[in-house]
Amino acid sequence: MDLIKIFVEKKLLDLSEYAKTIDRILLNEQKPQKYWTQVVKEWNKYKLYELEDDIEKVNKRRKEIWLEPLEDYLSRAPFKVEF
Repeated sequence: MDLIKIFVEKKLLDLSEYAKTIDRILLNEQKPQKYWTQVVKEWNKYKLYELEDDIEKVNKRRKEIWLEPLEDYLSRAPFKVEF
């Protein structure tokens, strides 16, 4: 993940892609997400993968990297997401 931070610092990767990449790595390692950008499909339903903190803390972290609150992000999803 250190390499990803270098890419962000050199402006080779924007902050939203940074958040998605970090969450994808954590998802693949079966660890809780930091920014809640990844969903999983279970039994024909979409769910947010496990979260590291409560929604309030996640929204604070999202705001720090200029991402909108989770609720706004999910309201535009092309499918209903349960959490």
